[in-house]
Amino acid sequence: MFIIFHIYTMALNPTYTIHIIPKSCSDPSSWATLVAKQKALRLLSLLTAPESFSSTYEREIVFTWAEWEARLQHPFVYTLVAVKTPSASNDSALQDLIDGEWVGCSVLLDISRLSNPSSSKTEIAEKSNLAGTFEINGLFVSPEARGHGLGGALIEASISHAQGVVAQEGDEKVLVRALVRRGNEQALKLYGKMKFAARHDPTMANSMTNEDSIILYMDR
Repeated sequence: MFIIFHIYTMALNPTYTIHIIPKSCSDPSSWATLVAKQKALRLLSLLTAPESFSSTYEREIVFTWAEWEARLQHPFVYTLVAVKTPSASNDSALQDLIDGEWVGCSVLLDISRLSNPSSSKTEIAEKSNLAGTFEINGLFVSPEARGHGLGGALIEASISHAQGVVAQEGDEKVLVRALVRRGNEQALKLYGKMKFAARHDPTMANSMTNEDSIILYMDR
């Protein structure tokens, strides 16, 4: 299923659109294109803004094709991309993804499901305080596409998708968190504009990631 989040249309082209990458595709050629574009954008982000990520270009450049596919196929991880759509309109989101230029991305993790993959919603709520918790990772906008509000749009689209997942399970409340590398003032400012705020999280107290990152939260 695609969730499409239109941002705006500039007075002159281009039009930017946020798409969620599907976890499968019936056409092998189309699927290969999606995987290859995801790989290229991720590696570009690691090269362009290495200070923003805990991983490195050197680590991921040697990933196998199966590893790149697995990133898109994981049932509790959603990859969103900002697409500079072609001047000629397409009839489908899939065609937009194939034809358009990918200029930004974010990754949304369903933390409650990742922590308890075989548990029901009720069991998750009983076992932990992570029910309805999502995390935004890997936020990136390519340098030539910055200044158009794409970072904020990717965050908002991630939150909207998290709300949709929770709503399908009959809930209304969602908690979205983001880990931002210390010193990444641009990202901290952006998340601040989106009403995220830092607070102590006991579930992250022993995380190695917590040592060099700031944990931000938003309740919706």
